[in-house]
Amino acid sequence: MLPTISTTLVNDVSLEDLPHSKAVELLEALVPNTDWLPLSYAQARKELLQLLPQSFPDVTEIDYMFSYSVPLPPPTPQFDAALGSMLGAAVGDASGATLEFCPHKINSIDVRNAMRMPGGGVLKIEKGGITDDTELQISLANALVGRSPRDGMPLHTIMENYREWIRSGPLDAGTACTRAFTAENHEGLNLESKANGALMRSMPIGVFARNLKPEAIADYARKDCCLSHPNIATQDANAAYCVAAAHLIQNPGDAEGAIKAARSVIHDQEVLNWVDEALNGADVKCEKQIGFVRWGFTLALQHLHLRTSFEKAIEDTLLRGGDTDTNAAIVGGLVGALHGAKAIPEFMKEPVLRARGERGKYWAARIPKLARQIFDASELVMN
Repeated sequence: MLPTISTTLVNDVSLEDLPHSKAVELLEALVPNTDWLPLSYAQARKELLQLLPQSFPDVTEIDYMFSYSVPLPPPTPQFDAALGSMLGAAVGDASGATLEFCPHKINSIDVRNAMRMPGGGVLKIEKGGITDDTELQISLANALVGRSPRDGMPLHTIMENYREWIRSGPLDAGTACTRAFTAENHEGLNLESKANGALMRSMPIGVFARNLKPEAIADYARKDCCLSHPNIATQDANAAYCVAAAHLIQNPGDAEGAIKAARSVIHDQEVLNWVDEALNGADVKCEKQIGFVRWGFTLALQHLHLRTSFEKAIEDTLLRGGDTDTNAAIVGGLVGALHGAKAIPEFMKEPVLRARGERGKYWAARIPKLARQIFDASELVMN
């Protein structure tokens, strides 16, 4: 019986040309319940050379290169949008990581280089490496795996995952998150903060709650937000963002419907003003009040409204400077949901999916499987 894989592998592809992430995905389908991610590309290829002849009778050997035809169904548009939201955020994070704390004004050459995920920068990030934005997204996603959206948000497990993350010694951590995740009792902390540390991790909520009504999705987003950033404005930004993402997953490509749904759950006038700024093409000044949730939120809605391509949206966001990795993660999550994972350029996503740093639990390569698990669990939940 042929395995089911969430991404389409082109027929008759030489194993030499198979991207590392696809090689690992094929291994996971051939031999489930095995963690193949730590394998290097050479090791993954070696395993496939052994496993493919056993699994597919039509595999032929030509000078140790394999060509195979695997009749795999393409991912549904809904799952492609779901994966696009989570992977898009990770790719945005990685693209901005090398520019974080850049000592000079960022220019177009800096941005084009950063979008190829070279590593380095002030944070001395690895090639294709991610930061706290994606690691916290993965922490949240891990807490949602195996859960039904009908049962609400598993807040205790989510908070324990966040606390485990802060204890692990991350490369970078925001002030509000650090304060909340190290406190015995987080309630009442950071009430005045309008930082972006909750919005940057929220993408799995849109996948998890996609089949719920907007009010329920907004409630889930607010509850996660309150674990670290309970200000009313940050709550509303998270709620609107997750509702927009969920709408795009369920209604692929419907940008204006997503914006309308997002606006419907906003109560705070300040956040409504941000939406208006986005739709009116405001010139977002990310270098003022660096880390302000307004910037990433406004840019994400602006590029959603304009239907900007993933590549151009990230490029524009990085050129604005400021909190480059987080703003790009927020933009990447929503634009990724709009266009789907397939629309994220290979030169941007492949280094992120291939990165294998010391913090294996938080590898971005785990996102496709996490997205699939959360998406499938939400499939049976109806309004």
